[in-house]
Amino acid sequence: MLERLPLNGDVDCSEALAASNGISFSKELGLMNVIVEGDSLSVIEGIRKESSQVTSFGNIVQAIKDEILPFRSFSTSHVGRQGNLVAHGLVRLAKVVALFAVLA
Repeated sequence: MLERLPLNGDVDCSEALAASNGISFSKELGLMNVIVEGDSLSVIEGIRKESSQVTSFGNIVQAIKDEILPFRSFSTSHVGRQGNLVAHGLVRLAKVVALFAVLA
């Protein structure tokens, strides 16, 4: 799944959007047991907390909470940036591919 997310300059907002898109994709695949990993502690804690948040990404986190209800099991895991190297490599690759597409 490759999708261009809007660039808004807010890293946490981008992380929340990526998590939301991953959850939507999991539902499309019919998965029932889902683990979301991310390197934004703010987003991971936001998903874990029962209360609403007043943050730039709070509405996205609330949408995630609504969307995970049908899953049999759902958990989150905070991974440091070093543990998320594959995701960051994919982002770098996407930037190169996008640049190539513009130049072509």
